[in-house]
Amino acid sequence: MVFKNPDVIQNIDDFIIGGIHVDGDEICYLNYKREVEKNILKLVCSQVRDTMANGNNHLDAIQDTADLVYSYLNVNDRHYPMDEQEIVSEIMRSDEFKAWDTGIYYRFMSFEYKSTPTTPISVVGKYNGELKEEMENAEEHSFYDLLIALSAAFNL
Repeated sequence: MVFKNPDVIQNIDDFIIGGIHVDGDEICYLNYKREVEKNILKLVCSQVRDTMANGNNHLDAIQDTADLVYSYLNVNDRHYPMDEQEIVSEIMRSDEFKAWDTGIYYRFMSFEYKSTPTTPISVVGKYNGELKEEMENAEEHSFYDLLIALSAAFNL
């Protein structure tokens, strides 16, 4: 099932970045962040594969994808990755991802007085209005959607 807790996923950008598939009815912050990282890796691999389909070799595809990340996100001390996992690390080191992650962390911690990063919360909840409609109409997200959502979430 898709993670749709309305206390955590508060807008469409949150859903694009953090609307991950979860096995079970509850998830803690640490497992949630790990699943978000896996989802980003899946999108990065898809982007690299698409770039390679245009005739680039693997290293050129990695560099093109990294350049794309750097054009959308503010990453200090760029490391110019050599593989897909390093691109994910660059995304997660970006100011935009850090700001989004901080907001998500505090939303997870606000559920109980004694919340910790390992305290599980419910995966689903009730949405009303426009966000509910947007989430229902959402299709599979692309790598570009992720970059745009991170940029938009940072600029709120």
